[in-house]
Amino acid sequence: MRDDLEAICVIENQRFERPWSKEMFLSHLRKRDCGMLAAIQDGITVGYLVFERGEDFVEIKKIAVDYLHSRCNVGRALVKSLTQRMEGTTSKLTLTVQERNLNAQLFFKHLGYQAVAIIRDSSAEVAEDSYIMENEFLSSEPETVELEDIRPFPIKLIVKNAS
Repeated sequence: MRDDLEAICVIENQRFERPWSKEMFLSHLRKRDCGMLAAIQDGITVGYLVFERGEDFVEIKKIAVDYLHSRCNVGRALVKSLTQRMEGTTSKLTLTVQERNLNAQLFFKHLGYQAVAIIRDSSAEVAEDSYIMENEFLSSEPETVELEDIRPFPIKLIVKNAS
């Protein structure tokens, strides 16, 4: 897990203005019902997804892919893996996306997510609205993905403290 977390922190620092520290990741992963998935290519972590399971939903807390693997369906593979892992335990995935993060909004919209609420944020630190996006998957059949649409990325469950 240590090597994965080091690589995840590198990606985190590439992608976020206010990145989580290694300690923040570890603290989150120690919580009950929290976990992380990592996409691995040729033994190298190229993306990750942090999640937390609620009473009747799973919330995606963070998702990121390194710059070299952007637009290679790594994020899609991570979300699909989470959806398949949660099948039978919940039927709703949710996340919060900042208003200015149009790429994330379009990515999740393409995956079937819809904005269901706006969080108005007037705090001095952020001063930016966000959208709560949800995807309710009712089918027990996983999404079919054509082989040419997505390269295989082994998805590794790093930690799962779910009961």
